[in-house]
Parts: sequence; structure tokens; C-alpha cells
Amino acid sequence: MDGSSQSPPPSTTAKLFLLSIPPEIIHRILEYLDDHSLVVCQQVCHKFRSIVRRSSALQYQLQLAASGAHDGPKGPLSAAERLDTLRRYNDAWRQFEWTKSTSERISAGGLYELYGNVLAQSLERHRITFKQLPSEIRGIQERNWELKFDFHIRDFGIDPAQDALFVFQTHNLDGICRIHIRSLSTGEVHPLAERISGILEYPIASADLSFTIQPHRDYIGVIIEPTENEVENLFIIWNWKTGVVEMRLAGMDVASFSFLDEDHVMVASLSGRLETYSKPSLLVYNFKEVPSEETDLGDEPYVCAFYMPEMDEETVSAYMLIRSDPAPSWSPSPDLHVPFHISHLQRLFVVSLVLIVGQRIEAFDFFIPSHSLLPHVKEARIANTSRDVCWEDWGLHGSHMSQVSPRRPIWVCYVFGMRYTTLVFDETLRPKIKILDFHPKRLASGLMTTNSKLSDSWSVVSETETVPGRWISGPVTTTLQYLSKTVQIPPEVNLNSPVCMMISEDAVIVMETVWARSFLGDLN
Repeated sequence: MDGSSQSPPPSTTAKLFLLSIPPEIIHRILEYLDDHSLVVCQQVCHKFRSIVRRSSALQYQLQLAASGAHDGPKGPLSAAERLDTLRRYNDAWRQFEWTKSTSERISAGGLYELYGNVLAQSLERHRITFKQLPSEIRGIQERNWELKFDFHIRDFGIDPAQDALFVFQTHNLDGICRIHIRSLSTGEVHPLAERISGILEYPIASADLSFTIQPHRDYIGVIIEPTENEVENLFIIWNWKTGVVEMRLAGMDVASFSFLDEDHVMVASLSGRLETYSKPSLLVYNFKEVPSEETDLGDEPYVCAFYMPEMDEETVSAYMLIRSDPAPSWSPSPDLHVPFHISHLQRLFVVSLVLIVGQRIEAFDFFIPSHSLLPHVKEARIANTSRDVCWEDWGLHGSHMSQVSPRRPIWVCYVFGMRYTTLVFDETLRPKIKILDFHPKRLASGLMTTNSKLSDSWSVVSETETVPGRWISGPVTTTLQYLSKTVQIPPEVNLNSPVCMMISEDAVIVMETVWARSFLGDLN
């Protein structure tokens, strides 16, 4: 056979076939790919690269992934308009400039909650006020309302995504803690809790209690902490739509908790399973599989135990707090019609640990991304056995640790998604606002710093952090990288007054202690 009549090799035939496909069909195919596959496709040929770069829908998908965001429900905005909105939203966080301010009365002695851009507070025993924080870029309008109840409000939690309000009522006479499940917008019994008449009940020995509350889809987790010494804390997870108790843990060492993912909850234990207060741990449970009967923290089988750095025997862990907002799979209220929102695939857990070292108190913050924990949990689930993970195997490269002031925080809404805010002081002791961002894609892509002016720049912190202390193995080192930026406090804030910080999806809030006045700073 003559060589000129030979067929082209299969690879060449495949390439010719791909190039012959109409661009609109290729575009439809590319719409089904994830962001990583889209990046790879751009490297296949000029035709694919041109299709991806010219498509607002595909560029929007890539920008969502790079921003750590998730697409919102369908609405009037086109893909091009959503892409433009997302870019303006990213620019607002990158530049971090104050665009709007307002003053709001907040009582330091009252109850409060900041969740899903809703600031709620109870300044009176029978009334809760709400403010929907606005976002000009994402099209969220400010809204103010209040709800009144015919009983004494002991505490409350909110979930704006489900229009849910959880109001706690305690009473010395009948020894019952009641959780009233109401509509956040109307105060009426929540329609999804009608089968239990909108009330969860639990027996209590005393009405002198404090609560830690976190909703998570169909569930609500609560730590009931008596104020008396030598009385055990109780951690309960309910299905608030059916009233079924999913999990109950008791123990003086039950310090705090946070939902880790759809099925798992992470509990802070001051002494762990070793019955020593020199080695606290984070215990992960599958709350859907554990028995619902009350169990001591030391007896319930866990999925994973993540051990914190071990201390010498003269050091005692006295307090431990886990903070992470929002809950797994959280999304804004559908009534807001936001074009996009924070992705739940990456979450930051801030663990605050307070130690008693002889006659002094020391405190440390640990910044732990969810991707540092979940692979260990997955391996334990596959192996069907509990897994003990020492600090060196997860914390050394998977967290950032810093020593902080030992003062116990009053306002604890300082983390949202993968961002964290705090107050720092320069060499003149002037307070400034500091933002840390641990999102791996924003860090890797340089989203915050690309094409920005010097005043807009975020610094990439990649140096090894070394923290001294009474640790068994010597100073503790961590190597997790993150983005950092420090900015001036708005001029409206009186710097002679104590201030602290809170953060939501669209705003950084500066709390100024001037009688009952606070300052709300809006980025966008």
C-alpha cells in the first residue's frame, strides 16, 4: 500500500474531530465541568481557551471557585451581571475601605447574635430586635424588626436561612428548659416544628444556666452549662423538626462544640480520654450514629481525636472555645435573592485555649481549616475504627497558632467562612483592624493582591510561627500560610474607648464601648 494513502494516527483524528465541533456545542459541554477541569481545558488548544475566556458563564464559574463562593438561586441577573457583581465584591474585600457607617445601640450586658448578616439582640427580658445588615453590592436591603414574647428570654439562637428563631426559657418552679422554635420573621410557631408544637423540653436541676447554641439544618446543638462548680456540662443535639434527641454527652470537660460537616460534630475536651488536663483535644463524633442515651464524654466512642500540643504537668487547661460560622451547608435566606454566597466547602475553626501556668494565665488561638481535619475523619470512617491523631500529624502543617491576651472574649463573632478579624496595636498603641484569610484558593491564586495598588495589598504570611510555653516538646511551631491585612479604624470610632471586632459575609463591625453605642462599618 502506498504510504500517502495511510490514515492519520488516532490522536490526530481525535483532535480534528474536536476542532470540527461547533463552538456552541463545546460551550454546552464545558458548562458541565468543574473549575479544575475548565482550567485544564484551556490548555488543550487555542479554540478551547478562546471559548472559555469569551464566555461570561464559564468565567463566572472560574471566578466563583477562586473566590471561595457558591452560585446563588436563579434570578434576574445574567451570568455577565453576576460575574461583574462578584468582581466588585472581591474588589471591596481586597481594597477594604469604609464606604458607609451607622451607629447602633448594643448592650454589653444583653444577649446578642450575629449570623447570616442578621444582628439580633435582646435588651429586655421579653423582646428581641433584629437588623438585616445591608450589602449594596449583593443587593441586600437593610431591614429592622422586633419580636415580643410572653415569657422571660433566657437565651436565643437564629438561622436566617430557614427563618428559624430558637428562644430559650428556663423556670425554677417546674425544672424544665423550654426551647421555643419560632419564625424569625413573624415570631409565630415555625411551620416545620408544628408536629412538636414548636417546643423542645429538657429537665434541668437549676435555672441558673448558660447556653452555647448552634443550628445546623434540621439540627440544633446546645451545651447547657450550670454556673455552680463541680456540676457537669451537658451537650445535646436535637432534630428540631421532629423533637428527636440525636446525641447527649455529659462531663465537666465538655467545653465547646462546632458542627464539622453534615454528619460530624467536633467537641472541645479539656482533658480528653487521658484524664489529664495537660493534653486537651478535639473529639469528632458522628452524631447521627451514636446512641441517644446520655453518655459520659469519656465513654462515647469517637471517630477522631485531634490532640493539641501536650503541656507539662504543672500546666492546666482551664477554658476552650471553638468558633466557626456559618454552619456546614449553610446558605442565605432564599428571600434575599443574593447572586452568590460563601462556599461551605472550606471553613475555618478558631480554637481558643486558656491555660493556668502556676500563678499566671496564658492564652492561645489555633486557626484550623476544615481541610486539615476532614481527611483524617474520612480515613477513620473507611477503616471503621477510632483514630487518634497527634499534634505533629495534623497541627504542625495544618494550623496556625499564636499567643493572645488571656482575656475571655465577650463578642465572639470574629470568624466567618475562612476570614477572621481582630484588633491589633501599632508601636504607638493605636488600635487597628487586622483581617486574616485562610482560604487556599484565594491564597494560591493571589486574588487579593493581583493588579492592586500598594495601599490595597494583602501580605502572604508564610514564615514559620514559633510559640513559646510550657510544652513538653519545647516551643510549638506551625507553618500554615495565610493572607493578612491591617487597616485603620474608621474615624467615627472613639479610640479612647475599648473596641472589639465582629465580621459577617459583607461587613466588618467595630464595637465601641461608649455607654450603649456601637459603630457598624460596612465594606460594601
